[in-house]
Amino acid sequence: MVQKGYFIITDITGYTAYLTKSELDHAHEILKSLFDAQIENIKPPLVVSNFQGDAILSYAPEDIFLQKQTIIELIEDIYFGFSRKREVMQFNTTCTCNACKNISGLDLKIFVHYGDYMLQQLAEREELVGSDVILAHRMMKNQVTDQTDIQAYALFTEKAAESLELDTYCTDLEPYKDDYEHAGEVNMLVYCLKTQWEKEKEKTRNVVTKAEAWVSFEVEIDAPPAVVWDYLTKIDVKLQMLGFSVGGRTDDFEGRVGVDSSFHCAHGDLEFRYKVVDWKAFKYFTCYETGPNGVIYDNTYHLTPTETGTLFANYVRIPESGPIEETKELMQNIWDQAFPNLKPFIEQAISHSSPD
Repeated sequence: MVQKGYFIITDITGYTAYLTKSELDHAHEILKSLFDAQIENIKPPLVVSNFQGDAILSYAPEDIFLQKQTIIELIEDIYFGFSRKREVMQFNTTCTCNACKNISGLDLKIFVHYGDYMLQQLAEREELVGSDVILAHRMMKNQVTDQTDIQAYALFTEKAAESLELDTYCTDLEPYKDDYEHAGEVNMLVYCLKTQWEKEKEKTRNVVTKAEAWVSFEVEIDAPPAVVWDYLTKIDVKLQMLGFSVGGRTDDFEGRVGVDSSFHCAHGDLEFRYKVVDWKAFKYFTCYETGPNGVIYDNTYHLTPTETGTLFANYVRIPESGPIEETKELMQNIWDQAFPNLKPFIEQAISHSSPD
């Protein structure tokens, strides 16, 4: 059966030169760590199709996500995981061999295309087939760095960019085009990942932990963190899950949700207003929130992977002022009534969307 979806190829820059100039034993361990860092962040519902030397091909059906932003954040998260691992290895090593000295020369490029594909059974694996799959691979041969001087990037075909509404969620996109056999001229957009990584490292973190929670709730959901995140961060779906009758986004920004995005939700006399102050995709986000009795507090939504899915946790830091003791019992009751709805809602929704 022909399906439509996204093809994502990650490719280590400098791989061949690194192996050529480095001691094989140390180089092998370093490259394995960088591959593992990618695999850890190629999260379901993204599916790894196969490994191709220094590259990994993964894919996702087009209708598997509620939000286009989630796919873009998955792509960024793959690069962040790679960069974080590379920097940790550079910082921790005292070895003077070429393999360890040359880690800084390794980076990551990501290629994204959208189109038709079929799944073909080969031995015990399912392989992607189709002309769009071939084009995704051909994108790896390009002159992007020569023309733009961008070393670490995500390269989106025009078809992928349009399907993802890329210009709504990403800024500073560089136009690029190339000519490929049988495909002709292909228009593309270059998105600098190194710039996004530098911004990520500069973010101020604000996380409410379980140990300091004043009000809290936890539940395990039988779905991967990226799926739970997709549902939890889509405001109309979140309101529906938690039982609020009205609400929505209140800031003047458009497109991407993240730090500084503001929201309002209410049900009867119950009203909450909050602004996102910290955002780490698929792991947690923290809001500065005004709740019942006008108390103001920090509120962190945590997603932790488990063997069967995701541990969802919500921890609220004690307010600095207001009727604290009076409000605590009220809020805990609200939390205990609203948050249990997440589990059946998400599990039922994904069971209906899964192929038979």
